[in-house]
Amino acid sequence: MGAVRTPGTAGQQEVAAVGTALDDELASWFNPNSTQPRLTLLGPLAAECGTSGKPAAVRARKAYFTEILAYLATRAHGATTDQVADAMGVRPARVRKDIAIVREWLGVNPATGTAFVPDARRTRAAQLSGIPTYEVEGVLVNAHLFRQLRMRAQTAGVHGIDDLRRALSLVSGEPLSRLRRGGGAWLDEGERLDQILSFAVVDVAHVVATAAIEAGDLADAREAAEVAMAAAPYEATPRLDYSAASGVQQSGVRVPVSESLRNG
Repeated sequence: MGAVRTPGTAGQQEVAAVGTALDDELASWFNPNSTQPRLTLLGPLAAECGTSGKPAAVRARKAYFTEILAYLATRAHGATTDQVADAMGVRPARVRKDIAIVREWLGVNPATGTAFVPDARRTRAAQLSGIPTYEVEGVLVNAHLFRQLRMRAQTAGVHGIDDLRRALSLVSGEPLSRLRRGGGAWLDEGERLDQILSFAVVDVAHVVATAAIEAGDLADAREAAEVAMAAAPYEATPRLDYSAASGVQQSGVRVPVSESLRNG
């Protein structure tokens, strides 16, 4: 995303479909007493169950079960027993037991009365394919919230910058970092999700930093750049943004952003 675009009809319809649910989900994400489980992909991989969950269920091997949750939450069409087994490097016979533990950990969604990890025979993916397929429902994922905020910002024109700032507030470091030893083999399937997420953070932070420099809010510009540097420490753009903000502050003269970035 190189700039905050003006609204288009298709984009407005897509954002309208999101509705107020996004703001409700954001409030739930930042609520320490949320009823919904929360999965962090934009930073070190982590997850917490909601108020109906049982943290003790995964205490002995939380990193492993968190990775199962991350795998399921990032499958657009769910995952079969064999797919989960391949991703986690275990035998198919073990998958059902492991999923049952994740189900116990996350608990029941009070809004629907069903488990956050439904029976594989009764998921929407299973109904479409006719094959038992695991999915998660109602789990808050910061990467998904980030994407929705970015989408809403793109259709809001110059007024979308606040949503981009909120998106950056969801980022806590390198996406999907600190995986368990031997884990993360499924990230090598196709385009790497961790890299896609890192690039998305860099793009959003660049827009925020650029707008902040032009508005003279150098602290905001540096903060956006710092978030991006934490998410993508080897990318040049966040360092250039940070240098631009710092250079403007040191000189006390506001110069065009393009020139600041060029000289940073």
